[in-house]
Amino acid sequence: ATIGGEIQAAFFIYGMPGVGKSQFARHAGHNLFTEFIQAVERAGSAVVARQVDFHAHEGLTRTDPREELRKLLPNATDPRLATMNLDELASEWRSWLDKRFLILLLDNVEDEEQVRPFFPRESSYVVLITGRTWLPGLADRVAPTHLDVLPPAGAMESVRRMTNRLLGRETA
Repeated sequence: ATIGGEIQAAFFIYGMPGVGKSQFARHAGHNLFTEFIQAVERAGSAVVARQVDFHAHEGLTRTDPREELRKLLPNATDPRLATMNLDELASEWRSWLDKRFLILLLDNVEDEEQVRPFFPRESSYVVLITGRTWLPGLADRVAPTHLDVLPPAGAMESVRRMTNRLLGRETA
């Protein structure tokens, strides 16, 4: 970010219910935000951090990606957004993200179609996605990370490694 290079990284964190996928992703997102904010601001950009919970597995009403995209936009009350289809809203989202660094958590996803509209095209981003099963349709864009039940020390070490790997401080 300090030399104008783009960061485009996405991780799919999946595993059985109750292992702490969402908590892990929120913690990682917070750490990434803390790590990147000053460098991104020095590069003349802004950091945007957002979270969308799709409620895919909780017996709740499934979250509508179209509605969530509309909520993520700063002009969410603009009446023209209410008439846009999903592709148009995704385009509006991507245009708004131009010159911004995005840290996005897409929580409790069930399928690839929920995720795809949220991916930026040109801007720098880190996208963290959680779900119960690996979604092979995301293999072209996302690094899979299977999360088993970890003891607290192991969980913290895993977050440290992921952050360091993303920052280029560690290769393994």
